[in-house]
Amino acid sequence: MNADKIHQRSIPKTTALLKTSNNVSINNVNLKKTNNSTTKWGSLADASFLQWTTSDVFGLFKYHLVPCFFAVSLLFFMGVEYTLRMIPPSSPPFDIGFVATAYLHRVLAASPTLNTLLAALNTVTIVILVILIQIVKRYLIYSHARDIC
Repeated sequence: MNADKIHQRSIPKTTALLKTSNNVSINNVNLKKTNNSTTKWGSLADASFLQWTTSDVFGLFKYHLVPCFFAVSLLFFMGVEYTLRMIPPSSPPFDIGFVATAYLHRVLAASPTLNTLLAALNTVTIVILVILIQIVKRYLIYSHARDIC
């Protein structure tokens, strides 16, 4: 076995890179180096988003709806969280869930057998859901693999 040929990689023949002092050419597309950078990271005027038109901005929301939704949601919840008044530590805890389930809590506290039965049903439900998720996941993976082959 010849060790010289083990890890040789072929050079792609589709990209031609020509580099001079102020000019870089990739496949006959010239990229000129500018010296107007004001910081070591470059000039902010070179940022592409500063040259967007209104149609570009609306296109961003049209073609990238999910990331824009997450960004708007992040900004909304940051605004809500940072403007809420904090609850003093001396106040008792208040939660709508505790208020809504107070009757159920009293019933389950009075009947430990019913509490145990409902806990067992909860465990069975979770196990069934985990098994169902695994079955659906495997079906989707194998059906996708069949479509590719």
